[in-house]
Amino acid sequence: MVGVRLSGRGLLREISLVTPLTDSPVIDSASVPERTWKRPFELAGLQIGNYEPTAADWTPPAYSDQRFAWKLRNSIENGDNSRPHRVEAAMYRGRISYFQVIDDRTTRQWTMPSRKPKSTKQTSSKQSALGAAAQDAFFFLIGGPLLVISAFLALRNLRQGSADKKGALKFALVMVLIDMLTGLLEAHHNFSPGLEMTTLISCLTNAIGRTVRFWIYYVALEPLVRKIWPRVLISWNRFIGGRLTDPLVGREILVGCLFGAVLAILFESELFLGGDRGKSFAGDPLLMPETLLGGHGVAQTLGTILLNTLTNVFPMLVLLVFRIITRKDWLAVIAFVAIFTYINSNGSELIVTYVFLGSIQLVKAVSVLRFGLLAMMSAGLVENALTKLPVTSHLSEWYGSSGLVGIGIALGLAIFAFFIALGDRSPFRLTANEAV
Repeated sequence: MVGVRLSGRGLLREISLVTPLTDSPVIDSASVPERTWKRPFELAGLQIGNYEPTAADWTPPAYSDQRFAWKLRNSIENGDNSRPHRVEAAMYRGRISYFQVIDDRTTRQWTMPSRKPKSTKQTSSKQSALGAAAQDAFFFLIGGPLLVISAFLALRNLRQGSADKKGALKFALVMVLIDMLTGLLEAHHNFSPGLEMTTLISCLTNAIGRTVRFWIYYVALEPLVRKIWPRVLISWNRFIGGRLTDPLVGREILVGCLFGAVLAILFESELFLGGDRGKSFAGDPLLMPETLLGGHGVAQTLGTILLNTLTNVFPMLVLLVFRIITRKDWLAVIAFVAIFTYINSNGSELIVTYVFLGSIQLVKAVSVLRFGLLAMMSAGLVENALTKLPVTSHLSEWYGSSGLVGIGIALGLAIFAFFIALGDRSPFRLTANEAV
């Protein structure tokens, strides 16, 4: 097995080869010519002439019989601080088994030992672990009882005939189809009919299991929302009823696109201020690495984005529960923002992070209460498209085309919604009454 790690620009950063369990014939490798290392240096965007041999510090991940290291020449280091200052490498029986570009200077620590033992003095990591455990327990205490209560409410609504059966069925069919296709894109496939059938059944089973849960939420939620916030479901019911050209549907989707852009800006602003573009608030990757795998990875990401959009039914349910308990919209919004801010953090964030998280949850709550469920779902779709995909202004980069997909989704949805919202009116001319 060979592991290869690249930078965002496609430059080589590490090669690690797993050496064989049984020994191979000994090859005389006492003297290794410089041209052997020239190619790895070139792939890393470096010139071997700018480095001088030095003692090796880093141990190769697998057994090797020769170790090498180079450091940046002092004259070059003083003149150009942008180059990595060290390269470590190793060989096994005359073959490169390890090569790593290292820069662990205090000003640019982007290379850290992946096999370094954890220090017992790192209390902050312990606090983060405790915070994450408390967060998981808190989420379970919310999600578990809500599912049980939702099941009883769904059963009651079905018996009373107040549930929107057609809408719930359409919602469930779309969700199970997207979930199953996403699972098939994530799965590993081969030419064995038996294993492929097992994969198909596993994807279908997982999709049905998740869909049933959200179908229960929908059946339990819809009649109560229709009673307490009737305007929230007007556009949504028209949308799932097939009235895709209804101006009100277009208006709500267009507003949702605006809220989605605001959410994406809030996410990116916090990460920019924190200097960590590659992480989310809870320490999980915000940008999905699957998007860098070409068309297959982008399709898989789009399936995940659509699933995340449909699962906005659950936050809506939590907001409804807070509204029933507090009997006031503004109190329900405060409770919603507080709970989901905590759930989406790791328990040891900075104050500014909590401010951004609270702002994000507030935007979601306002979008659904002021405009409707369709607006909140559209906002989630646009926000995920602009953050999960590698959107960049440098379109010449090798991942630039994947980022264009995210921009295309957000822009295409907004343009479609704009023209639908106009109805029979032309965007290029106004009537006399409209001009007044």
